[in-house]
This record gives sequence, structure tokens and C-alpha cells, in this order.
Amino acid sequence: MVDKQSHWYAVYLRSRCEQKTNAELMKKGFESFLPLIKVTRIWSDRKKKITEPLFHGYLFVNTNLTNKIEILRTKGVVRLVGIGEKPSPIPEDQINWIRILVNHPAIIRRETFLTVGKKVRVIAGPFIGLEGFILKLKDMIRVVVSIDFIMQSVSVEIPIEMLQEK
Repeated sequence: MVDKQSHWYAVYLRSRCEQKTNAELMKKGFESFLPLIKVTRIWSDRKKKITEPLFHGYLFVNTNLTNKIEILRTKGVVRLVGIGEKPSPIPEDQINWIRILVNHPAIIRRETFLTVGKKVRVIAGPFIGLEGFILKLKDMIRVVVSIDFIMQSVSVEIPIEMLQEK
């Protein structure tokens, strides 16, 4: 018998449909995860804190793919992210890393997806267990956490003594 255990998958969405699509998937009974952060937006006449998706155009759904068609029929969904027609599961630890990061929105920022640099693991502090790549900007060290399957990255400032090279 084939194992039908559920896994996390990235869902690529139409532009600016993240929150509505997330609500619709949850209404249909899916375990859906839309990481949100608060950011300050500045217009010519005002400044305002707003909540927006950490990864524009993506959310995550936990499924065994037996209901793939129902996910794809949800308003705002373009496709499940994968290779060709086959969706690629996202490792549970990467979803957990995202959950950790969104709890500290003031110190994370979006980054260009990186595949170079030293891979590190955080060995102390609130981000213990997080793995990513080092990015050095002037005198500060930022660890870039890359979610490979959606080619998106975020970074967080971490003291070098809390890092261990992998």
C-alpha cells in the first residue's frame, strides 16, 4: 500500500490573493499556513504599519495530495510548486524555521535568494536550530534562510558567537 502521509507544499498564487486564498483553503478544511509580518509602508503623505505576506505570491498547505484538484480549484491558486507536474514536498524543518522567523518580524527582512556562502546552524538564542547561509553586510552578520522550493529568502541578524558552521 502506498503511504499517503501528508507533507507541506508551496502553493503559487495570483498576485495579492494570499490572504483571501488562505482563508478559502481553511474554510475548505485544509491546513494552510500563510506567514505574515508587519512592515512600515511610507507614502508621500503618511506612514503606516501593515500586515503582509512574508513571501509574496506563496502560501503553504499540508496535504497528502489526494485532494490536489480541490486545492487547484481554490480561487487565487495558480499551481502547486514542484518539478514539472509533480509538486515537491517542503521539509518540515523549513516550515518550522518560517514559524520561528515570523515571531520576530522586527529583525527580519526579505533577501534575494542565495545559494552561495557558508551554511550555518544557530546554536544559541531565540533562533536555535535554524539553518541558513551567512551574509555579511559591513559590521553585522545576517543569516539568510532560504526556502528552496519557492526560491525565496529572508534574513535575520545574529551574533557570530551564536553560529556554528555546518
